[in-house]
Amino acid sequence: MFAGLLDAARNSPFRTPFSRVHCDDGTSSTEKAVVPGRSVQAAASREVEFGSNEFYGLCAIGGILSCGITHTAVVPLDLVKCRLQVDQAKYKNLFHGFKVSIAEEGARGLAKGWAPTFFGYSAQGAFKFGLYEVFKIQYAGMIGEENAYLYRTWVYLAASASAEFFADIALAPLEAAKVKIQTMPGFANTMREAMPKMMGEEGVMAFYKGLVPLWCRQIPYTMMKFACFEKTVELLYKHVVPKPRDQCSKGEQLVVTFAAGYIAGVFCAVVSHPADVVVSKLNQAKGSSAFDVAKQLGFMGMWNGLTPRIIMIGTLTALQWFIYDGVKVALSIPRPPPPEMPESLKKKLNNFPSVWMEKRKTAKEGDPREIRARTFPRRCEVIGDHKIRQLPIRAQCDAGTVAGPVRGRSIAAAASDEVEFGSTKFFVLCGLGGIISCGSTHTFVVPLDLVKCRLQVDQAKYKNVFHGFKLTLAEDGSRGLVKGWAPTFFGYSAQGAFKFGLYEVFKVQYANMLGEENAYLYRTWLYLAASASAEFFADMALSPFEAAKVKIQTMPGFASTMREAMPKMMGEEGIMAFYKGLVPLWCRQIPYTMMKFACFEKTVELLYAYVVPKPRDQCSKGEQLIVTFAAGYIAGVFCAIVSHPADVVVSKLNQAKGSSAFDVAKQLGFMGMWNGLMPRIIMIGTLTALQWFIYDGVKVALSIPRPPPPEMPESLKKKLGVQ
Repeated sequence: MFAGLLDAARNSPFRTPFSRVHCDDGTSSTEKAVVPGRSVQAAASREVEFGSNEFYGLCAIGGILSCGITHTAVVPLDLVKCRLQVDQAKYKNLFHGFKVSIAEEGARGLAKGWAPTFFGYSAQGAFKFGLYEVFKIQYAGMIGEENAYLYRTWVYLAASASAEFFADIALAPLEAAKVKIQTMPGFANTMREAMPKMMGEEGVMAFYKGLVPLWCRQIPYTMMKFACFEKTVELLYKHVVPKPRDQCSKGEQLVVTFAAGYIAGVFCAVVSHPADVVVSKLNQAKGSSAFDVAKQLGFMGMWNGLTPRIIMIGTLTALQWFIYDGVKVALSIPRPPPPEMPESLKKKLNNFPSVWMEKRKTAKEGDPREIRARTFPRRCEVIGDHKIRQLPIRAQCDAGTVAGPVRGRSIAAAASDEVEFGSTKFFVLCGLGGIISCGSTHTFVVPLDLVKCRLQVDQAKYKNVFHGFKLTLAEDGSRGLVKGWAPTFFGYSAQGAFKFGLYEVFKVQYANMLGEENAYLYRTWLYLAASASAEFFADMALSPFEAAKVKIQTMPGFASTMREAMPKMMGEEGIMAFYKGLVPLWCRQIPYTMMKFACFEKTVELLYAYVVPKPRDQCSKGEQLIVTFAAGYIAGVFCAIVSHPADVVVSKLNQAKGSSAFDVAKQLGFMGMWNGLMPRIIMIGTLTALQWFIYDGVKVALSIPRPPPPEMPESLKKKLGVQ
């Protein structure tokens, strides 16, 4: 599965090669490693090749031993912690929990759930540690040597989150069985007894209904675990340990590993505890959703059992890192020391003050052809005598063009009154364009959206789109077709502001991190990452209004207006009424938006390259907007297909009080999740085309810079020998 990923990392053109460790007369050579700036010391001629399949396989074995052994060792503490979380009335505190458990089941009862714990966390450890090494090399290779050093914390966070995503898919079934065994007396005593019983009662979803809360618990935990550990090790060797790491014995290095692991573990426990409580309660309560459980527990209830979990996770994390590092020592797996600043970056920092001042002297004050991009806030690091701050993007014009934030793009220089590219005003106006674009278009298609929603939730009554319109007009009159216009307008206006505004922000940010050549080569990934990041926040703004809209449109008699619906929802279900559909909304909107932005950007590029008979800069603004509309419609068709199943689940979920997303999906079946696809393709195609047309039109009207399709940077042309 991961062969392509490994080959890509091995053949990476960037300056983070896999290092083969060589020995000469018993002394080790130093080569660059996973995070550029690190050197890997060779132990002996038999040492594993860094970055080889054997290296990743042995790291996975280290993860199996590390996680499987440690989690199994603390099963008694984990059992009492789970019981504290789900029944605070019976188990008063940690010591009382042990006392009651031993009194009821004897000392043997404290080992309940050891089998799913061992096998589940062994599988999780293999993916977590093995894939962490894979993704760390891959991401470091993508952003280059200097950026990988400057943004090393982000590399640790991204790599650990990616690895944990897959690790939890392996863990979820066994975690569900473990919680059932430990918290439901009489349900089952062994894994062999529990898993068939769960399958018989609830089907395969019994094992995965806790997957999303598990991600919510484990991904923040693992991000904290790896990033905090890596940074703590770095700081300990810098400020606490009295001698450099290469002068410490392996025993001393393992002591530092244990200390850093314990510190990281304390932070991990606090960050991930609320989600851990929800997972425990969720697997105990059949038929409940994560939001139902969170609402029932309340804020304070989600911190039940924190003290034993801090003790457990602190010890657990310290032991895991100790065992993992010990396995690396025993199996002669390369262990890179803390990162050091690359020589190329040191040279740049030494030359920076004089070069920058010289450029400032030669720049003509007030020259409209020199566009000064904003200096975006960057974190500073103090390393040695240098205080490093990310350099500002400085875009200078030559013959009417300036460099854009997506490297490889040039922005046609406009009149001197054009909005400064990358300024706060630029991003705010893009947000305003998003409000007008999304708010107006979604409100415009409310009648079609209403019929589409009714088709999704009651296929028996509303046979097809035409029958749906006919029946709605017969029952509610023409006025009934605009039901839900208010939450649609306000919700999608808020979503549009975040979606388009933050897309421009993240696109600039990620392009700067990648550098000019990488941002061109990986521009599709850039569009996908920027749009997904923006939509994550946009959906938080949309969710309450979307829930109200679906209630108004699909539940006759519930409410006719937003003012009536929202207080009623709050009274019946509390605040979670507005957010119980947030995760399915993310599942619908994030793929939709990723497709919408990436497909649009690539379609525009292809249309100008192969269809439009003249270059973009020779087209009138009207002709450019026609291309925008066509590209938007093509993107919209793909968007509708990708996001439709989640859209059906969201509609049904907001209609069915007390149901979870998994319950709804199971009830609908595969074919049921495609109800209403044709009207949605028509609606989303038109909608997406209009949104891009309006957004681009607002940019024209407000003199907001509109970069043309990207072109290959000159430096890359020289490398590739392209004319």
